[in-house]
Amino acid sequence: MKKNIAIYTISSIVISSIIAFILMVGAYSIPTKHIRENAKSSLYTIIDEGEIYIKHKNITGGLIDSFTTTIMINNASFLGRESIIQDAMLNPRIQHPNSNKVRDLYLALEKDTLETHPIIDYPRYWHGYLTILKPLLVFFELKEIRVINLILQNILLLIALYLLTKQLNFKYALAFLTSILYLNPLSLGLCPQFSSTYYILLISTICLLLPNKFKQPYKIFLFSGIFTSFIDLLSAPLITLGFPLIVYANFYNQNLKQDFTNIIKNSIFWSIGYAFMWMSKWIIATIITPINVIIT
Repeated sequence: MKKNIAIYTISSIVISSIIAFILMVGAYSIPTKHIRENAKSSLYTIIDEGEIYIKHKNITGGLIDSFTTTIMINNASFLGRESIIQDAMLNPRIQHPNSNKVRDLYLALEKDTLETHPIIDYPRYWHGYLTILKPLLVFFELKEIRVINLILQNILLLIALYLLTKQLNFKYALAFLTSILYLNPLSLGLCPQFSSTYYILLISTICLLLPNKFKQPYKIFLFSGIFTSFIDLLSAPLITLGFPLIVYANFYNQNLKQDFTNIIKNSIFWSIGYAFMWMSKWIIATIITPINVIIT
């Protein structure tokens, strides 16, 4: 049994890394013409807001992190160098010395050329959000992406609350909603950086609550860690473990010893998925590109 779990875990990480590589190459293969047009439209919104935009001054967590959003759009709108595969692994963007991130994006979008701009590589993360952000920017600007985010997130939240009520009871759903409100769902929807982990939190919770007698929760936590490592740009990765873990502890309630064992076991699977998926980016990038990402 333990051998089968180990084989499943290793194969899941290897296959996920291969799929992640293919998705990243596919994302960087998208022509940047329309991406850059929508990035320019999005820039006006970012300039109005500033790098750190306070949407709700009287609400804890009411910040919109336009600083990181600008970096993400800068990465997404990069024109591209000679090798799509190397760009997909090195994740280059325009960054000028003694400049802020908003000005970097402005200068990067000002002319369709890389010749006059300093380029930095940022390969230590997968930047998997680009597999979603790049296609979205082909059709939409930032304001429209925010609306899409809010709609999808609220749909998933309602599904999670329905399943919590059905599988446990209304009190659990109310406690979950209160915790989510503390995170400020409006800021989560308006800020692409925060959205990634919030989606994983909600989807993992829904998967844990779906009625399936053959379901193995450790797989949900393993893939939650893998997806978090792939998509997140180091915002709040632990919420994709903490929230589902609390739901799990209540839904799969046994005796105290078994509950504690299961919590530790699932936390380990999440950590393995997260850590080894992250490391796989360093290994693949080191093999494919001229840069040794492992030691730099």
